[in-house]
Amino acid sequence: MSSHGALAYEVVQRTRPVVLASTRVVEARWRAHGITVAMRAVLERLVHDGPRTVPDLARTLDISRQAVQRSIDELAAQGHVAPHPNPAHRRSPLFDVTPSARRTFDELHAEEVDRVATIAADLSLDDLATARRVLEVLHAGIAAEVARLTEEAPAR
Repeated sequence: MSSHGALAYEVVQRTRPVVLASTRVVEARWRAHGITVAMRAVLERLVHDGPRTVPDLARTLDISRQAVQRSIDELAAQGHVAPHPNPAHRRSPLFDVTPSARRTFDELHAEEVDRVATIAADLSLDDLATARRVLEVLHAGIAAEVARLTEEAPAR
């Protein structure tokens, strides 16, 4: 076993508890607004990327179209997103956040950023930039491995 591979594996392994713990924190904060972690992820993409279709969101979030559709349906029922005509595709509307949902998102997201800044206070900007690059490279490599394995999987 290479030390390079072992250390890279350890980095991946250490992301699991960070993701799980941060999910619990986000879930607790957004629960009062009736928004799940999955719904928050959809809102975030719409706030940052603008109006998107369900398939676009699924690709960006790397989750199933059905999971995104459930979140969109719930967000729409709560008045957080609204469908708009899509000139590129008649049957796949563009969804966008409502003004009130954008205000709520912006307020809660600002709190999240402040909280994370406090948590990461002992890290330099260079440390954080390196961590981001490491995670981007690992994610791309793992995603490529998933795609390779999917292609190799026998048809059922």
